Amino acid sequence: MTVLRVVESGSVASGAVEEAVDAGAMENARKTLEEVKAEGVPAVLRLAAKFGELGEGEAAVVEAGALKAAYDSLSAPERECLDRTAARIRVFAEAQRKSLGDVTTPIPGGEAGHRVAAVKVAGCYAPGGRYPLPSSVLMTAVTARAAGVETVVVASPKPSQITLAAAHVAGATVFLAIGGAHAIAALATGVFPKIPRCDVICGPGNKWVTAAKAVCSVSAGVGIDMLAGPSEVLVIADETADPSVVAADLLAQAEHDVVARPILVAFSASRNAAAIVDSVNAELEKQLDVLPTKAVAEPAVRAGFAVACASVDEAVRVADAVAPEHLEVVCENAQAVADRCDHYGGLFVGAKAAEVLGDYGIGPNHTLPTNATSRYTGGLAVFHFLRIRTWMRIDDLKAAKPAVQDAVTLARLEAAAVLGCCMRMLKEQLGGDTCSAVTVATIPKLERAPRMTPHGNWRRWRAAALTASSWELERRVNHRNLVDLFSKDIVPEVLADELHGLEVIGRDDLRLDNALDKSVPHLVAVTFERRGNAAAAPGLGVHNFVKGGIAPGGGPYHFRQQKLERALGDNPLWRGDWRRGGGGGGHIL
Repeated sequence: MTVLRVVESGSVASGAVEEAVDAGAMENARKTLEEVKAEGVPAVLRLAAKFGELGEGEAAVVEAGALKAAYDSLSAPERECLDRTAARIRVFAEAQRKSLGDVTTPIPGGEAGHRVAAVKVAGCYAPGGRYPLPSSVLMTAVTARAAGVETVVVASPKPSQITLAAAHVAGATVFLAIGGAHAIAALATGVFPKIPRCDVICGPGNKWVTAAKAVCSVSAGVGIDMLAGPSEVLVIADETADPSVVAADLLAQAEHDVVARPILVAFSASRNAAAIVDSVNAELEKQLDVLPTKAVAEPAVRAGFAVACASVDEAVRVADAVAPEHLEVVCENAQAVADRCDHYGGLFVGAKAAEVLGDYGIGPNHTLPTNATSRYTGGLAVFHFLRIRTWMRIDDLKAAKPAVQDAVTLARLEAAAVLGCCMRMLKEQLGGDTCSAVTVATIPKLERAPRMTPHGNWRRWRAAALTASSWELERRVNHRNLVDLFSKDIVPEVLADELHGLEVIGRDDLRLDNALDKSVPHLVAVTFERRGNAAAAPGLGVHNFVKGGIAPGGGPYHFRQQKLERALGDNPLWRGDWRRGGGGGGHIL
């Protein structure tokens, strides 16, 4: 007996999802992409031959003229069906496109906005395993064209005439008669002369195709629509639902694949939800016996499940926990119940809105998120082929001044924590008993500073260094090294007490004396003051800096060599010694 197994509602939890991509398929996809990158077309053709996708003398690339010939070879009713279906999909997609436009808004001192532009090349995949799927060709390629994509490439293995004809109707530029991971790799790399590298690849597929999309999105730099898994349908039903209709809708998804998931969530005002499940299961058995695709649908039904809920609230909770690809609401006050549901790919409201209408082109796209990913994304739409590019222009600097001041303040706030950490480390590691003031400011070009700037009984000298990247900063802080003070372009003024010394670590490949006359990003000037005797501190100046090290002259102002050595210990950044006195060219690094 093949029926939906009954589970408790409490066992259906949010986030209970399977791995989106099979590990073995991922490894195969990586290997395939590497082969295609290394060998090009021969690798794709070799894999196509391995899987029997191309017969003797058959071309891998089908051009627009051949697509038109396939369309012309169909009967009039078949051509008209494709035309009408494409038109309905196009109307919906164009309505989506109109919902998003360019924006311009005032900002202090100027204007900002965004521009919406389609990608240049889209790859649209349609499965071709058990059955031809011209509907998937229409859903993907028509949508790409409605978005404004200039070049649309359709790929599908062993295409029938109806598949090629659908590509023509959809406005495909060219057709790749190959499938699987190697087809995705070919779309992502543009190895065929007549098929440019795709910016976005979309469309459903088996685990090999899904894995290839995942790999190519990372290793080939292409966008993808989603990582689609096995098809799903969840039907919320009460006593008013016709069990035969509910069963038929469940089987319509079950026959897609042996791993498809049909799910029934029944609720009853009279607390008789179990009886609803029993009646639907009875219909499933009857219809399966005469279903031509029983061999595929029966395993899927066994893998599905049913939940008998005590209330509509419980039914909605279960549906949201599953977050199904297709959600049907077949009950009294169906719209009100549907409005309470939050997570689904496509919603079908009422007994007349059969899910099969969505599959076969009534308007909305049938390429929908599976495996609970509808919690954060939606189905294929023109938006997957669009780029939102922001811009700004400043015309009046005076009017922009408040925003500039806020930017400086925020930069100070963000950098203060980093500087404070560095100051504490310096104090702890180097010790000292002299009160110091430290000022750090961004400079667009490093300039030589005066060697001595008298100010009462204070003496000031200036150090300059390249800041390291933020990851270097974090790494060095974690290892308690003497580190760069900042990874920001704008840094704050900070007062730090009891500094005995200060080191700024620069990039090893740049010497400061070579950078003085160049405009180098991330150059900062570090100025600090120390109370002391001017006569005891000769020769302090930027010429004493090598690779970011501070090498002050003799007297009480120099770092204590022993303390510094103890602080640095085995630090690999320690490379030098102290040379004291008279403005010598000493160095730390």
